[in-house]
Amino acid sequence: MKNNQKGFGAVEALLILILLSILGFTGYYVYHTSKDANSSYDNASTSNNATAQKSAVSDKFVFKEIGVQVTLPASLKDLAYTTSTSDGVTYLDLYTPGFEDALHKCDPSTTQSNNSPFISIAKMTGQFNQDNNPEVGNLKQFSDFWISGASPNGIVCADTTSQSDKDNFQSMFTDSITATRDAFKTATLVK
Repeated sequence: MKNNQKGFGAVEALLILILLSILGFTGYYVYHTSKDANSSYDNASTSNNATAQKSAVSDKFVFKEIGVQVTLPASLKDLAYTTSTSDGVTYLDLYTPGFEDALHKCDPSTTQSNNSPFISIAKMTGQFNQDNNPEVGNLKQFSDFWISGASPNGIVCADTTSQSDKDNFQSMFTDSITATRDAFKTATLVK
């Protein structure tokens, strides 16, 4: 053997090859993960956060922000929602085009398609206590959280609104709330 060797040996070349392979795999993984995440964000922004997911496999309506799914009745087939956050709680404001049409006829000063909710729901931690929450209702109790539901107060029809439009709006309002409450009775967790 020579004591004065120059250049790379087989072991050094193998170590360099292993390091380059690890580096290449890591770069490939990061690139594709980033690409998939960007695609998800693009799809989410396209939906403008105004509609929820309907599963293609079933007739379940998924509220992904609170991890719950419900089966909707035909009267809520066009259900959509917007989200807002206050004090760390995410609220989902539910509306339908039919409800918005009835609201606009009731009060023409409202802007049509302004996503006016008939009920606002939220995921609350712990167990529901009516004494501590007199202004909201418990739509569904799960083991460690509950879904609250509160309807807007004080929606008044304009003085010039016909009685039939007032009656139609009131009927649409109460029917939508009742249908939502009934749907949440059989709500399940999203898996």
